[in-house]
Order: sequence, then C-alpha cells, then structure tokens
Amino acid sequence: MPSTQRFRKPPNPRGNKIRDYLRLIGAKKLSRTYSERMESAQSYIGSARPTARKSHRERYGKLFIASFPNTRVGKRNRIGLQLSPSRWESRLSIALAGTDYTNSLSPSAPKMEAKLGFAKDRIFVEAIQGNQDFPMPVSELNAELGMPWPNFLLRQIEIHARALGFREVIIHHPSTSPYFSRLINLPDLDEAESEQVARRMGELKRGQQTKKTDFSKYELESLKANHITTDDIREGLSTSNMNILRRLLIEEKQKDKLRLQIEQFYSIIAKKNGYAKKGKLFVKKL
Repeated sequence: MPSTQRFRKPPNPRGNKIRDYLRLIGAKKLSRTYSERMESAQSYIGSARPTARKSHRERYGKLFIASFPNTRVGKRNRIGLQLSPSRWESRLSIALAGTDYTNSLSPSAPKMEAKLGFAKDRIFVEAIQGNQDFPMPVSELNAELGMPWPNFLLRQIEIHARALGFREVIIHHPSTSPYFSRLINLPDLDEAESEQVARRMGELKRGQQTKKTDFSKYELESLKANHITTDDIREGLSTSNMNILRRLLIEEKQKDKLRLQIEQFYSIIAKKNGYAKKGKLFVKKL
C-alpha cells in the first residue's frame, strides 16, 4: 500500500523559502497527493537501481513527488508536463505527454520522459527515454518547447529540485542500466559495418576463435541463448547454425551502433546542460 507517512516540516533557514515556493505553485494536501500518485504507479515493471527503489523514494523523494506541478507547457500550452508512472529503470518520471495530456498516464503511454531516483540532497535521472509513438514529430515538439525536449525536462527537474533544497541533479550513464544490452528498434547497418560482420563470419568458419575470451560478452550471451557453444564453432557449424550465427552477429553489430548513439546522446545532453562527467555519472550542482 502507498505510504501515508506525514511530511516533516523542512528545516530552517531553507524551510521558509520552501514553504513559500509550495504556496506559489499551489501544492496542497501533500500526503494525499503522494499516495494518489504512487497508487497510479503500482503497475511498475523493471529492475531499478537502489536510488529508484521504494526505500529511497520514501526517505528522500516524497516532497518532490507530491509537489511537482502537473501543467501544460509550450508556446500554445498544448503539451502536458507531469509526474507520471513509468517502468523498467524507475516507476516514476517527469514526462511530456503530448496533446493527450491527462492527470493519470499509464506507464506504457507514449511520452518523452526522464525517470527519477532519489538520495539525500540529490535527484537522480535514472534514464532519459523518448517514444517513437509520441503524437507529434520531435522537431515540432522541440519547436513548441523552444529547446530540445531532454533539455526541457532536465530544466524542469532542476527548477523544482532547487526550490525544494536539493543540492545536485545526477544523470546515470546509460551503460549502467541493466537494459543497455537488451535493445530493440535496431538501426540498419551501413556497407562498412556489413563487411565487418562478413569478416567475423570468415574468422569463425576458419575456427580462428575457439576460446570464450575470443568473444565479446554480448556474443557469448547470444550464443548461449541459441544453444551454440564455442566447441560447436571449433568443430564446425551446420548450415542452419551458421545462419543463426550470422543473424546474431548482424544484430550485435546493430546493437553496438545503437549503444554508441545512446552514449553520444547522453554526453551531448549532459554537456549542453552544464553537467560534469564523474566516472559513470553526469553531475550538476544546483
């Protein structure tokens, strides 16, 4: 059941500023709002990092969650901005809901979102995720917002977090997600990438790779999923298994390409918004 724990009054001297901010945005009945918002997020699915789990959300994120103002944004006020149920990396996100704005989006509704986690004095962005079924082209959405949609979401998180006394916003590097190896909607390969796959197939046919260390982590996972061992490769694969292996190699090359695109996407967003890279994190002090 959603927690009904009472909200503690923020400590002074920041407390007065926080209360003034909450009055300004019309935040009322915070415990009730928190419970209602968490009730809508119970269909959560996924494997969350510790910062996105219930213990951190209950301890550090309740005020942020309960008071984030759902509203309409954009030049014509037709884009929904709201705290939304989500899934996979976190059960909550700040989302752009398009023209189909409602107060209770489902976790699978088409939206552009920044998924949330919490720690003491810090907000974590667990993942930034778009949706190909969003009800308007990305170019139109960006024009409506006056900036790229990820920048807009980060700015809204930063504004609300700063007003509530949080000291940092931190974006997780995408490679730390448990879903980074399980990708869909793979891009097409160009000619050079297809040639790389062909060369790799030639190496495998000649038995040049016979040890587990000769394969990438993702290749080994794919081989295991299709019941192909390195011994099978050494001894010579059947035509059907060679076709399976060729498909796996093509998919893996596609995944490598997409992973690189995702990493570049995060790096550009972080740099443009003033985040400093620290290991596998992008950090911005508020």
